[in-house]
Amino acid sequence: MQKFFWLCVLLLSLGFSQVYESSGITVVGKRLYDGSLQTGYYGAAQVITSADIQAVGALTVPDVLQKYGIAKYSNGTGSPLAWTLNWNGFTKGQETVVIVDGIKVNEPDENDVYWQNIPVANIERIEIMPGAGSAQYGSGAFAGVINIVTGKVPQKSVVVEAGSYGFGRQGFTLGDTFADNFYYHLNFDNLAGTGYRNKSAYADQRFSGSAGYFTENQRLNFYYKQADASAHYPVQLTADEINDNRLQTPIASRQDTKTNLTNMEYIHQLNDDWSYVLNLGLQNRAAVLKTISKASNSFTGYVDDTASAVSYLGQITYKNKLTLGYDYRLSDVRSKGLDVDHKLTSDLTATKGEYAPYIQYFDRWGPVYWRYGAREDSVDYVQNNNFNKSEQKKEKEFSKRTHNGELGYNFLPDWQVYYSYGEAFKAPTFYNLFVDTPWVANSNPDLTAELAKTQTAGLRWQNEYTNFGWNVFETIVDDEIIGVYDSLAFVDVPQNAQKTSRLGFNLNAAQKIAANIQVFGNYNFTKARFLEGSFSNWNSNTYTYDTIAVDNEVIPQVPEEVYSLGFTCAFGQYTFDFVQNFVSYQYAADYYLDVVNWHDLLPAYNFADAKIGYRPDDSLNIYLSVHNLFNNVYNTKMLVGFSGGFWQEFYTPADLRTAVLGAQWSF
Repeated sequence: MQKFFWLCVLLLSLGFSQVYESSGITVVGKRLYDGSLQTGYYGAAQVITSADIQAVGALTVPDVLQKYGIAKYSNGTGSPLAWTLNWNGFTKGQETVVIVDGIKVNEPDENDVYWQNIPVANIERIEIMPGAGSAQYGSGAFAGVINIVTGKVPQKSVVVEAGSYGFGRQGFTLGDTFADNFYYHLNFDNLAGTGYRNKSAYADQRFSGSAGYFTENQRLNFYYKQADASAHYPVQLTADEINDNRLQTPIASRQDTKTNLTNMEYIHQLNDDWSYVLNLGLQNRAAVLKTISKASNSFTGYVDDTASAVSYLGQITYKNKLTLGYDYRLSDVRSKGLDVDHKLTSDLTATKGEYAPYIQYFDRWGPVYWRYGAREDSVDYVQNNNFNKSEQKKEKEFSKRTHNGELGYNFLPDWQVYYSYGEAFKAPTFYNLFVDTPWVANSNPDLTAELAKTQTAGLRWQNEYTNFGWNVFETIVDDEIIGVYDSLAFVDVPQNAQKTSRLGFNLNAAQKIAANIQVFGNYNFTKARFLEGSFSNWNSNTYTYDTIAVDNEVIPQVPEEVYSLGFTCAFGQYTFDFVQNFVSYQYAADYYLDVVNWHDLLPAYNFADAKIGYRPDDSLNIYLSVHNLFNNVYNTKMLVGFSGGFWQEFYTPADLRTAVLGAQWSF
């Protein structure tokens, strides 16, 4: 900690050589008229535009983030639709707050995100803020905040794609303004594939629409998004993988998910000093997970999860400096277990309330800026067991006040140094507390809430040609919830770890060499460790519970290095895009049963994607994109599990080389 502090002091001291007002820095911080996180600078923020997304041909947001070297995804299914985002050393995919058009879309039961249901083709930009940005953005922002703004600009296009392994995609975008003050925007995207392996087919239909009214000092937006996706856990390995004695997850599954999100946003600039925002959102989700017998290819059981939530947000801002707000979400969640004959085996429901007042202040004194935010989060559960009426109703309450702040200095028009500190609170999830799933996990109603404290120091250089950022960070989590394998019950049981740490740095750069050529690169280094911790596990040999100390042990599934290198260029009617990704080795997930198992490693891997396009005129783009260009054999996830009386390693292999030929017509 002391070394980190002095490194931060050194970085800040570099700035006091000259005094300039900022003229080239992009300001990123909180919601404003166009849906961005503007006003109140976050120095480590990055922005990915729709052009960046199209250049790499990504299908999901985690796919975008890995190709640009910001985060690493893991895949437990083999489907390109079912990614789990691993970011800044956090691996469950539940530690990132995701906002789409002003509404937090993290699911109320598990705080995770169904990435396949976010309409990638309609994204205008993705704004990425690493660190614990809890004030204003909601609980759970351990890794950071991802803000997604969908399209509102006039656009009309049609896209058709066909590729390897039965892949096909069809979509259209229609958007325009009319009567001077009204706009509409519609997007439809349909994609499906048979997949490289047996039972790895997938499909996704996404529809999104927005309409609104705008004047010089007010805006009214209506948004609607709907998606229907299915992803499979494949049941077949390649011959080479079998020869390497690799196994796949012992339970094959298929998940079908339907979601819809509706929200209304009203923004009004009352006068030169005062403005306010009101946002109302309705969110629904139905997900069915079916387990499949690999021997007979028949279904053996079902988990039927549903969730609905209503969200309210109101905030008022004075002179773009002081913001007062209140964030509230009321959710109903339900988890039903059924056997192969659809006979009910379990049925739990809960009402979950999440509410928080917050305050944030931003100001600038010449080349110096600073901000401070505070938020008081509360999460309440009222749970009922509908299957076992004799079980009493359970109530759980969690609350925590968190703070964050930042100090920055522009020592040249395009250069800035900054230091930030943030806290984030996260209550245990509905599954952590209440839901027992025989083949996955048992719950633990005695869990306490988690608290992350993050400090970051960095340097940023940004102008018309160069975008460079470098930061060092440290995140300490108290009472982090992790899964511990209980060999008596053969299940994963959530427990609170005493203390964990993520320490590392991020480097990102993009440089325009010429008007038609740009190169970019990102490098992330993270060391994830247990600082203090011990876990109790049942020892089947001694018939007692053993205490396992994990001080200074590595947290599994966290690669130390993730990076990407790429370029985009255009010559006449041709465009070329290329990106190379690398993910270093990582320890396997093993439920923390035995420290020895942590030495089972998922090997490092790399893959490259390329795209070539041809524009016969301004309205038509014909392109060929290739994923895993060099046909590398690699696995995105490995776990150590107990099966057939032995501890075995199970792998999730990535697909081999796939190609897609497509055309987009703009009119």
